[in-house]
Amino acid sequence: MIEDREQAVKKAVFDCGDDVVILLTGKGRETRMKRGTAYIDTLSDVDYTLKYLEEYNRSNGEKS
Repeated sequence: MIEDREQAVKKAVFDCGDDVVILLTGKGRETRMKRGTAYIDTLSDVDYTLKYLEEYNRSNGEKS
């Protein structure tokens, strides 16, 4: 289990093989997360996914 959402998304993207579907459930486009009694601003799962898919494509010489 990876508690840091960003690291979990990054691992899912970079550890997948060809012809893989990644299913992310939970936050979607939500940009705030509750930590204890406070809310913190964070990127959405969509933003993390796009960020790491672009990085994955660049590192593999593919166009985004």
